[in-house]
Amino acid sequence: VLDNAIETEKMIEKYESLASDLLEWIEQTIIILNNRKFANSLVGVQQQLQAFNTYRTVEKPPKFTEKGNLEVLLFTIQSKMRANNQKVYMPREGKLISDINK
Repeated sequence: VLDNAIETEKMIEKYESLASDLLEWIEQTIIILNNRKFANSLVGVQQQLQAFNTYRTVEKPPKFTEKGNLEVLLFTIQSKMRANNQKVYMPREGKLISDINK
């Protein structure tokens, strides 16, 4: 029983850490994307389009996978706690999956 509680606590800490990291990346990315200035030449626009395509195909997919893994981790934590008749863990405000999806 104690081992289960310790393991669950470690999983909760991992969830909190991963959620914080992902939310920080999301916030930074939104700032970067909102602050871009569009070039006034064909070459400039093509370069910006290439940079955006790199973001969309290289940077974003691993973060999307991280979000999926985070959802699985939360489900696993909550399922274990239900199975052990413990009060089910709910992430604090700002670290919910719905906050990450915004």
